Amino acid sequence: MNDYGFRPGGLNNLDPEEGYFPNSTDVYNPNMPHNGNTNWGKESFRSTLPWMKTTFGKIDARLFYTERAATDWTKCRWTDGAIDEGPRWYRYSTFTGS
Repeated sequence: MNDYGFRPGGLNNLDPEEGYFPNSTDVYNPNMPHNGNTNWGKESFRSTLPWMKTTFGKIDARLFYTERAATDWTKCRWTDGAIDEGPRWYRYSTFTGS
């Protein structure tokens, strides 16, 4: 999970924790209020993240779990557009298309 931006210690109690679904245009920035999630505080966007649903696979967890410290996350090893950084199946999900 560390290769995908999740520190192992940051996974504790993540599943039942509530957060806010971000707008599709929101971009993670730990220096912005609520990491850049413009839906933070809007109850209609508050929920738990359904980890078993591929529908939500494109959501940046750092934007969803805004109450988590920036130290709970790492830099994702697999960057967008990376061609020679290992097998494609490390970098691309056929379930979510990302």
